[in-house]
Amino acid sequence: MKKLFLFPLFILLVISFILAGCGESAAPTTTLPTTSEPTTTAPTTSAPINTNAPTTTQPTYTGPAAQKTLVVGLITDLTSTLGNQVMNWQMLLTEMYNAKGGVKIGNDTYVVKTICYSTDADFNKGVAAANRLIFQDNVNFIISHGIITADYIAPIAEPEKVITFSNSSVWNSGFLDKWHYNFAVLGQATHEICVAGYMLETYPEMKAPGGLAVALPDNASGHQSASNMMVPYRALGAEPTIVYYPADQRDLSSLGTKIRMLNPPWFISGTGGVEAMGLVSAACYNAGYRGHFFHYLTSDVGLLAPVYKPEVLEGYICGGSAMELEPVYTPWAKEMKDAWIAKFGRWDYADYMTTPLFTALIAAIQKAESIDVEKVNDALHTPGLEFLCPDGKGMMITRPDMRLDGRAVDGVTDNMLKQVKDKKPIIFAQFSPEKALEYVRRAYPALPPGATPTIFKPQ
Repeated sequence: MKKLFLFPLFILLVISFILAGCGESAAPTTTLPTTSEPTTTAPTTSAPINTNAPTTTQPTYTGPAAQKTLVVGLITDLTSTLGNQVMNWQMLLTEMYNAKGGVKIGNDTYVVKTICYSTDADFNKGVAAANRLIFQDNVNFIISHGIITADYIAPIAEPEKVITFSNSSVWNSGFLDKWHYNFAVLGQATHEICVAGYMLETYPEMKAPGGLAVALPDNASGHQSASNMMVPYRALGAEPTIVYYPADQRDLSSLGTKIRMLNPPWFISGTGGVEAMGLVSAACYNAGYRGHFFHYLTSDVGLLAPVYKPEVLEGYICGGSAMELEPVYTPWAKEMKDAWIAKFGRWDYADYMTTPLFTALIAAIQKAESIDVEKVNDALHTPGLEFLCPDGKGMMITRPDMRLDGRAVDGVTDNMLKQVKDKKPIIFAQFSPEKALEYVRRAYPALPPGATPTIFKPQ
């Protein structure tokens, strides 16, 4: 019987790259009760997009009965569009695996069950959700997204030997060398490193003084994002100019004037939802700025087009998605996209950023031939462990800049940059997992003996 562990509230909240692989549309499309009680629904019935109903999946395979059940916990914010997409993807992947008969693990076949709780964008509710999954639902594997980052879930899960995944950065915690059951696949800015490395190599003017500017809101999130965003650029020899603008304001004409006066050759319009970035870029363009707009975030053209000025969108460079290309770029992405359309009736550019966390877990479980936590943990810590991701292949890697024991705690994947031409995505650059790893090793030197990860203080 697991003992209740109340997470200490004195650990500093680190605002990380919550949207580290992707942009989010701004307006929430669902309002859920502020309870963490799950609502059970039959996953085989069709439901509207972003429904607030499905928070638990049940095994759905109708063929020969699987022998056992693999239970996975999910924590996300169901008061937001992005959180609902995260949940809907996890539920859909659960159904996809079960429709094929489940997951073959050693000599057994398991159906998958996902239990999801909402944080409601409230840290305390996120911690409560983690406690409930661990101590009441007895879940041994948890995927978290958003406010309940690795910094918060790891101290709860670690003593109970519960494996947790987060797609938010944990490099700020200073505790990464102490967590042995936590992983942050894609959460250590490996895509951002690719973008920074490629752009600095291709456009060396970015390294010159004033060659790159970034606009961020003048609040806690913006100042922490400034610290995080600058890491790969500074590590690779650049020193971007950071310009802060008043948070929660729609009139950004003064920001536009500042950017026009600075006139950097390259400009990143902040982080967050595409609406906010659209407002920033439009203000700069309206003020007369005519430099190059780009971003590391992966925002589908279908999300950008309604909120970006056409003059900004044309030629815009940002992360590319296998699902937005025609034809769909990889077989796994096509299978996922087809399943989404079949269930929800249309493709609405749903964000699949957390799906590699689930497929990495499945790959590790199958490698371990067991759901025993220690065996799965060893498999996940194996450098080179490969897993499916929509853009191609994923691979677990070591991060000697974060811990000294040579254990794999992070992942790299196939990923790409696109350029928008005539409102269509054109592949601009591609990075294999191996190429991504080259950039990681170049940007982040190994820790010296006895050191711990650097805490990046807000700028």
